[in-house]
Parts: sequence; C-alpha cells; structure tokens
Amino acid sequence: MKKVSKADVSFMKLMEDPCNQQCADCECSLLPCIRQSNLLYISLNNGVFVCPSCSNFHKALGESASIIKAIRIGHLEEKEVKYFKMGGNKRFTEFMEKYDLNVLDIETKYKSRAANYYRAKVVSFLTFSFERR
Repeated sequence: MKKVSKADVSFMKLMEDPCNQQCADCECSLLPCIRQSNLLYISLNNGVFVCPSCSNFHKALGESASIIKAIRIGHLEEKEVKYFKMGGNKRFTEFMEKYDLNVLDIETKYKSRAANYYRAKVVSFLTFSFERR
C-alpha cells in the first residue's frame, strides 16, 4: 500500500475548495475528468487548475505565461503544491477581477501586466520559503 505523502494530503485539502474543482478559465467542472482518468491539468506558474480544453490555449501562450502540466492525482511534488497554496483558482480570479481582466480571453488575461505581477509574487514567495529551509 502506497504511503500518503504530505504533498498528497495538502493537495487533497486544496481540492476540497469548490473553486479548485472547476476550470479557472471556463468554469467547467474538473471532477468528471479527474474521475475518468485520474488526471488533472494545472498551470503551475499561475497556481490554477484548468480543464483539458483550456490547457491547450495555455500551452499556446508559452511557458513565460503558463506552464501547463498534466498530473496524476497523488503525484504532485511538495513545491508544486505550494504554488496552489499561494495561488489557487479563487485567489487568481479575485486578483484578475481587480483589474477587470477576468472576462477577457485567455491570451489577453495571462499575458497582461497584472498576470505577470501575480506570477512574480507567487514565485518570489516560493523562492523565499524554500531558501529559508
């Protein structure tokens, strides 16, 4: 029997948030995809969960705007989970709403100065927290 890691426990707790159970962009439910394939798509540097369809748009943006990863549930690393603790769909959406960017297309939203600032905040927080170890 596989031992449940600290990252797995943290991740499952994040998935209890209803905002993280839907795509950060089109708001469709992610639960059918998870149940069907045990697979989840994440935009790592934005700290958001996305559906398979929106993940294709993210991939087209390039890694400076969105690093898309398809992960199997239970295979996240601790550092990856920390992106979502700092981010998450709700926090990202609320941040974008402050700049009236949440209603725009994916490319405009994720290539905006506000999104660049948000990613920099997440990365600087993580860098600081890992350097303190």
